[in-house]
Amino acid sequence: MQGAKLRLKLELTRSADGSLAGKLTSIDQGNAAIPVKETTFDGKKLILSIPMIQGSYEGLLDEAGQKLTG
Repeated sequence: MQGAKLRLKLELTRSADGSLAGKLTSIDQGNAAIPVKETTFDGKKLILSIPMIQGSYEGLLDEAGQKLTG
């Protein structure tokens, strides 16, 4: 689906040791799960590495802590 726009849902969880894990769900592809290999968050910036789709994401959290932009 190169060039297609798909809706994705991001789920992040924090483990007992404080590390983050994530997965994407492709809503438009029958809720296909896409694992996030690396997740880092410094309180303001979120960085995701998603090799399964040769992708990455970098976004900034707004001052209210409600919305990521990137």
